[in-house]
Amino acid sequence: MEVYDSSDDESSSSSSSSVNQTHFILLHSPDLPKKTYTFEISNDDLKRIKTPTKWFNDTIINAYILSCCDKYIDTICVLHSLFFKQDRGERLVQLKQTILHPWNIDDVHWVLLMFDRKSGNTYDAYVLDSMETKTTMEWAMSVNAIAKKIKQRKQMFVYDPNTLRVLQPVIQKDSYNCGPYVCQFVEFCRDWRNNKTLKYDINTIQETLGYTKVSLIRNNILLNLISKIKESEQKINQQKINQQEKTKK
Repeated sequence: MEVYDSSDDESSSSSSSSVNQTHFILLHSPDLPKKTYTFEISNDDLKRIKTPTKWFNDTIINAYILSCCDKYIDTICVLHSLFFKQDRGERLVQLKQTILHPWNIDDVHWVLLMFDRKSGNTYDAYVLDSMETKTTMEWAMSVNAIAKKIKQRKQMFVYDPNTLRVLQPVIQKDSYNCGPYVCQFVEFCRDWRNNKTLKYDINTIQETLGYTKVSLIRNNILLNLISKIKESEQKINQQKINQQEKTKK
């Protein structure tokens, strides 16, 4: 199976079937950690990551964030970007230490919403935004709306609106790199809560992330996804071999 290579470009002679090929990322189920499911991503999506002026779609955002946090499902609950659009309220939200939600604002801008457990089932809220897209009051109303949707799915969830903080870790200078920054925000929040040796906390996110070139962020995202795809394909192939051997017996 041919995976898009970062050295490829638009003028490559790859066949159209290769360019549009679908790949699978193997992920653990948040409800049943011992079970796995596959997430689909195409070569076109991977090429979009490498292209400097291309906007990240839902597939890229969700593939990266879900795979990025896959080993931390005991402490992190990821509500993918389409969670509230696809779910009518029947799916429960797992109350972990951290709840992350990549949020597409009006279909034009990505931000990251993080609910972080303060005590018991009471959560603080943070909006990580690479651009100043709303006033504090507007964000408060929007976050309250998301919190109500979570509570509909998990009555024990309590959000303290007085804790909302809107952070701008980086200053986005264009109209298309909000997606890469959100992926970087997720990495920070994941490590902040799962590595006690880290010297920084949420208050130092700006000085930690503010100086990384966006081209390096995009390249890192691409390489990590390609690595995850190859790793997943090996596991899926091994599962098929094991199943065939069981069938023969």
